[in-house]
Amino acid sequence: MPALILNSSSLNSGHNWQFTANSMGEPPGHILGEIDINRRYRRVYYDDAPTDELKKYRLGYAVAASACVPGMFEPLTITGLYENRTVRLVDGGVHDNQGVAGLLSEGCTRILCSDACGQMGDVLQPSDTPTGVLLRTTSILQDRVREAEYQDLRSRLDSHAGVNTRKELEDDPLNWIGCEDPRSAASKSSNQTSYGIDRDLQEKIAAMRTDLDTFTEVEAYALMASGYQITKREFELLQQQHRKEGRPGTWGNYDIDAAGADWRFRQLEPLMAMKQETNKQSEDLHHQLEIAREVFSKAWHLIPQYKIAAILTGVIAVISIVFFAALAWNTTVSVGAMIIFAVLSIIAMAVPILHWLMPASRFRLIFKTSITLLGYMVAKIHLKYVNEKFLKRGELKRLLKL
Repeated sequence: MPALILNSSSLNSGHNWQFTANSMGEPPGHILGEIDINRRYRRVYYDDAPTDELKKYRLGYAVAASACVPGMFEPLTITGLYENRTVRLVDGGVHDNQGVAGLLSEGCTRILCSDACGQMGDVLQPSDTPTGVLLRTTSILQDRVREAEYQDLRSRLDSHAGVNTRKELEDDPLNWIGCEDPRSAASKSSNQTSYGIDRDLQEKIAAMRTDLDTFTEVEAYALMASGYQITKREFELLQQQHRKEGRPGTWGNYDIDAAGADWRFRQLEPLMAMKQETNKQSEDLHHQLEIAREVFSKAWHLIPQYKIAAILTGVIAVISIVFFAALAWNTTVSVGAMIIFAVLSIIAMAVPILHWLMPASRFRLIFKTSITLLGYMVAKIHLKYVNEKFLKRGELKRLLKL
């Protein structure tokens, strides 16, 4: 019977919190008493929950908790479940970014794990600012946790296989200045990988953003085709090793030689084997996947009209500022007005007038409401005038007609 487990992370205990079809709470198998001294918030079956609201807990709330990115969204709150305690939950990836802990605790022996998190890259000149150092150390910590989880997974399973988008793109160790026995870069016999994708294109696929935003057909199908080809090649290598060791059957009892289905994304396979300069289709494919690493400016790079409009808007804004500044250049401001402005500024900083005029809770409510409305309007404008054009620009049929 298929079971859906939605993972989130508890800010109360630091443990994994799970939502299932019949219960929610912290599973017992994840907590080692000799290491973790925090109390476990026992999972409760919905029928035994203390309130009607918790008995009929909504699926949407569970989904929100599992994707509640810290710092971007407020934690999901559960009240009335434990005495004198308010449970606050954030993104499940904080505790278990791969989502396999729940499967291991249930005794699963065959696990397919799709890890869509971005891989931490090298930085030539790391920042030395407090913010930059904090962000980088956070990335290092998350990357180390990811490695530890895969090492744990390997130790638990009898056999395993792993593939990633950087297969056959590994870099050589970096030699120091004046090294007497330098290691030269491994020579590449072909511009293609063994799984049939141009190396430069595969680099762009590996660098593609991992944000939960809109992906065009070309971006999505390129990811699918790449994963399909890499996995197919990995199965071939595993089967070769299986036969070399004299074992019967196939590796993992999978049908290694099964015919591939005619998936729509496979229409990209011939193009993905070509160099960028081969034809117009390959040039456009490389261009789209080069832009795919961007988070905020994808549409501006792909659609010239938007880039021109953005430049014109900036130019008009600068001209307007200069124009109004020139008009007010000879306007005189009295010394008294400047003193009054300075005094009011100091008072505003020194005395919490806003707290006296407006309670903090009401101020926060107005602020949150304003931010929500502003975000709603920006999102609507983006979806209506930018996103539609972006998706149309990245349609597969448009690429194949070039």
